[in-house]
Amino acid sequence: MFTKATIQSFLNIHMSKCTKLWNKCNRPKSAEIIKTVTSSNLVTPCATRWNSLYDSVQKLIEVKNRLDELCYKLEISTFNEEEIEYLEEYAKVMQPIAEAIDFLQREQNMFFGYFIPTLLSIKIKMRRLASENMKYLTETNIQMQSKLMQRFEKYFSLHSDSWDAVIAAILIPDIKLKFCKSLLEVLIYTLEDVRDKFKEYAMEFKRQPVGEDNNLQPSIRVNTSFLEFDEESTDENRYTCCHGGAIATEVVLYLNDEDRSIEALHRFPTIKKKCF
Repeated sequence: MFTKATIQSFLNIHMSKCTKLWNKCNRPKSAEIIKTVTSSNLVTPCATRWNSLYDSVQKLIEVKNRLDELCYKLEISTFNEEEIEYLEEYAKVMQPIAEAIDFLQREQNMFFGYFIPTLLSIKIKMRRLASENMKYLTETNIQMQSKLMQRFEKYFSLHSDSWDAVIAAILIPDIKLKFCKSLLEVLIYTLEDVRDKFKEYAMEFKRQPVGEDNNLQPSIRVNTSFLEFDEESTDENRYTCCHGGAIATEVVLYLNDEDRSIEALHRFPTIKKKCF
């Protein structure tokens, strides 16, 4: 087990060596050597671009088998086996966060409804890493999990002011209740409680006036492959409604609907009204 100071020292040393290589990318002759040896350009960090450090390290890992030759031709120190192993662990630990940022910043994913499913996916991916036998960054991964839970505790614990985020997720046709079992695994709430809360919100939606522009624009199919839940709530048990009137019926029809496209909301005017 490495101390925090030791891990920070590893990071500084390894990133310093990476920086020397990245600096070569800005020199025409060196850039030409890089292109010749790796058959591509390296990615370099940029302070104003999210994930740029992760992307830059990931690119070095992709060409790791050519780094010896590259460093020799660029006349800089090469990377030893332990340094490559550290960079691979760094990329592995940062991957859930980096992929989450990439997912959320896509134009078609800029809905509040993707927020909690993304948080849960990060948590699950980080937790899975804890079972891997990492040499350097196991403790860092644990600390990152702890910080994630602290920062977004009200959502993971379903505080009263976090229900808007849960309802927003259910309003995404391709999400609905899929994330709920993962969210509720350590909570006193049940899936039935979540459905009842959604019904309450739907009653409130009905009382609110329709906005001037409630039309759905033609959508691009959203790639939700990043999202991952330990156990998804499925549609194997169809939801039924014995009472509650038209709103309750619309909620049940929406939750049972197999159409996962955003255009499916056209069939559910009350739900559609609040989704956009």
